[in-house]
Amino acid sequence: MVVQNQFQEALLILIQPILLIGGLSKMSRVNLYSVFHLNIAFSSITERDRGTVISHCYWPLLKLAEKFPGAIAIEASGYTLEVINELDKDWLKKFNELLQEKKCEFIGSGYAQIIGPLVPYEVNLKNLKIGNEVYLSLIGFEPKIVYVNEQSYSAGMIDNYLSAGCEAIIMEWNNAASSHPSWIREWQYQPQRVVNQYNQVIRILWNNSFAFQRFQRYVHGEIDLEDYSRYLKYHEGSGPRFFSLYGSDAEVFNFRPQRHSTETSLKTEENEWITIEKLLKSLTKDGSISLVLPSDVLKVSGSNKASQILKLETAEKPILVKKQEKYNISRWALTGKYDLEINTKCYRIFENIKNYSKQEGVLGINAKARLDLLWKELCFLWSSDFRTHIEEGRLKLFLKRLNKTVVMSERLVHSKKYLPLASSVKEKSDVLKQKGKHPVFQKIGKNIIVSTSTVLLSLNQNRGFAIDRLVFKNISDDSLIGTLPQGHYENILLGVDFYSGHTVIEIPGERKVTDLEKVNDFEQRSDDTDFVSIRAVIKTRSGIITKVIKVFKNINRIDIAYSFDLKNAFPATIRSGIMTINPKAFDLKSLYYGCQNGGKDEECFPLKDAHSINHQALSLSVSSSGALGNTDGCFRIGDKSKTLQFKTDMAQTAVLPMLHFKSGSMIDPFFLRILYSLQEFDETSLLRLDKKRKLNFSLTIIGSNTKDD
Repeated sequence: MVVQNQFQEALLILIQPILLIGGLSKMSRVNLYSVFHLNIAFSSITERDRGTVISHCYWPLLKLAEKFPGAIAIEASGYTLEVINELDKDWLKKFNELLQEKKCEFIGSGYAQIIGPLVPYEVNLKNLKIGNEVYLSLIGFEPKIVYVNEQSYSAGMIDNYLSAGCEAIIMEWNNAASSHPSWIREWQYQPQRVVNQYNQVIRILWNNSFAFQRFQRYVHGEIDLEDYSRYLKYHEGSGPRFFSLYGSDAEVFNFRPQRHSTETSLKTEENEWITIEKLLKSLTKDGSISLVLPSDVLKVSGSNKASQILKLETAEKPILVKKQEKYNISRWALTGKYDLEINTKCYRIFENIKNYSKQEGVLGINAKARLDLLWKELCFLWSSDFRTHIEEGRLKLFLKRLNKTVVMSERLVHSKKYLPLASSVKEKSDVLKQKGKHPVFQKIGKNIIVSTSTVLLSLNQNRGFAIDRLVFKNISDDSLIGTLPQGHYENILLGVDFYSGHTVIEIPGERKVTDLEKVNDFEQRSDDTDFVSIRAVIKTRSGIITKVIKVFKNINRIDIAYSFDLKNAFPATIRSGIMTINPKAFDLKSLYYGCQNGGKDEECFPLKDAHSINHQALSLSVSSSGALGNTDGCFRIGDKSKTLQFKTDMAQTAVLPMLHFKSGSMIDPFFLRILYSLQEFDETSLLRLDKKRKLNFSLTIIGSNTKDD
């Protein structure tokens, strides 16, 4: 009773400024909405604990929704609903009753909890559509509001949501606002609209990481009522405001998923859902505060602070993820125990499905059914939960299921092995072909010069065949990629040699490892019809790196294939295909980069107004602050006259590109590098015991005039 009275007093303090300006009118209401996220596939929850989660977390949530009609929204993946239906049909029956009585609301998210910016748009679209099919089957309708999975957003996802019939998304405010300091603070309290580069618009409701973290800490007993009330008071206003009281996991109340050793222990004598119930009762007792549903917020109209058309992404942050910076897409792509291997196999399945789908017009009913099941299975396999704190028993079963699906998909297309990149990239060679001299190998000092009709490549023999100069002859006389020596920039922060084409391995607590070693023995070949090649084996402290460089005879293209046989390389960062752009060869005013981040179309980002992009380490335990999704394997850097395409085969190795860009004082005109990460680390990586890595990575670089793109 004392706690309840204290809370009411705190709420009175919160609303006093509102009372002073006109009483409890409709214009002074604080409207709080909540979305409880259900995920039965939660990474660290064992399958045997699922029944406990349903009884300790999901049932109390339904009872809460029944006691507070019109106050609770529940979001769940299609897979979560399927599992609940298998384990406890009564729960789903009760949920449907509450939905029909409009006591609560359902928010969608797709069939599986997929990180949208990390998977091809076809998979994203299938995930949403299959999810809708499951929703229609189990709850009788397709939700029009969608919770962005892991609050991981790219502008390319808008097209997917609209194509799946979605009308609004729920996405975090905090990181978007941090990227846009010019935004008006009041916008977070109203529904807005977000737009992509192709002028597609969808409505948005704001989630708030600070709000759901403070809510969790209060319910867990980590902060007291006074502290929590002070936070709520910060969001008071003189007009009508809509604010997310909660927008995260339901499984963290009355249950502990055991992700971290720092998790607050569950006190057996306390029912945390009772704590939440008392909180909601206190909130509803004062007439100045209302509990509403997300759909109620979308009915807001007439406010000049609502329905602003916003872009969430920037060149510095093209992909947004919830919470603090350690939560970024590298977490699900390049860390964990086997993230790279898992994602590569998912891409392999995807390519096999695509090849099989080309025959769909002549496929029989059974074959189409198999194809539909394979799409659904791929969505399941691409779920984020298998890439972080996955429980060991589940991981073993998952890897077995993944490998079985790879084999199944390869049988469908009669594919026994995956072809290397150099054989799979097709170019419009009829446009780029030129007649000219035979290819030439020439040694000048420390450099090996390879020259064909279209390409001039200078390799530094003393630095592991790093690229000194790369010239595409019919594009520009300037080297587009190469080495910038120390002193090129006056800024001391850039006071080193910047090489190209090399690999850097960084193991915590040890000296940096590179392949910038002198090459004494190498093999060169010129007997192929299309290209000449040069091969070197480089020994490093961490193992052997083999590099094969192909220079094409009649098109503007080079390939670099890297093979790694590494020891003691976990945890570590492995970054390869590092390319330094020649700043004198590109126009900063029209300079851009672009790639697909889970959407159908390329997202392009001008760099003229960007000052710093750097995906480097956040701390000793988190090696990266982000990456690009690059979901079709094609990354571009260009300006008004020329373009460089960097192509990787994601089904060979699902590497992700990162950028390092700077402009401004003493950086004339700019500094720009692209690199590919094969491995990053965070707290999820420490679970891997095997320190050895055998990896293959191929990179194709193609030059073109902008008019030819």
